[in-house]
Amino acid sequence: MLSTQILKLMSRREMDRFRATWHACIVGDPVAPECGIYIDWRYFYVLEGEGRATCGIARRVGAEFLRLVGIPGDFLQPQWFDNLKMAGNNLYDT
Repeated sequence: MLSTQILKLMSRREMDRFRATWHACIVGDPVAPECGIYIDWRYFYVLEGEGRATCGIARRVGAEFLRLVGIPGDFLQPQWFDNLKMAGNNLYDT
């Protein structure tokens, strides 16, 4: 995952796009084609224009990372809880 040193070098606009892109991958929202540069493809991917996490662990770690550099309230939205429900009892594998 991206180091905090790299994040400190990002402009405000880049940071906003980074957070929005990772959030989209975590909750399954659409990802703008030009935002692919912000995706760590080992953990996230885009399928038919919507962001996805490779597994529950990637989703949880990505969310924890975004809580550190983002807006904590993002993960109180219905999409976050819906995404967890889709994982069922197996939160570590999707």
